Amino acid sequence: MRHAAIHLAAWTAAALAGVPPAGAQAPAVQAPAVQASATQAPAAQGAAGSQAMQAPAVPRVERQIASLQRRLRITPAQQPQWDAFTGVMRDNGRRQEAAAARAARPLTLTAPNDLRAHAAAAQAQADSMARLVPAFDAPYAALSPDQRAAADQVFRQFERQALRRRAAPAG
Repeated sequence: MRHAAIHLAAWTAAALAGVPPAGAQAPAVQAPAVQASATQAPAAQGAAGSQAMQAPAVPRVERQIASLQRRLRITPAQQPQWDAFTGVMRDNGRRQEAAAARAARPLTLTAPNDLRAHAAAAQAQADSMARLVPAFDAPYAALSPDQRAAADQVFRQFERQALRRRAAPAG
């Protein structure tokens, strides 16, 4: 049970940070409220100065929630535990969005400032995971054996994708 929660935390923490989890593709399922192109905004400028267009963290969280709910087939009886968990996901998304806005401020790119920015991002992700892991315990416990098997498979799939991506030669 804890193993699946850790994978879920890694997956959602990456989504909350505005990037897909290492090696994973963003889910194809989109919540209707986030399909409009108006939800896309420039991503925070990275420490190396690169810019990319990405959807804000909160719409990514909504897509992640919709995908997980569909794949796990959450029932009405499981909805209260699921809602508590997704509340933590949404809160983490808002926190990550605020952190990204702070990181987008102009910064003198010295080596110490670059290290501080990386440390702050890592700490924010760790804080998100620390909130998320225990929040998943109740919904996971409420899942049927078939749903747990589906959850375990989802997170094993993401882990395999992450391992393949890490093993791929840099281009």
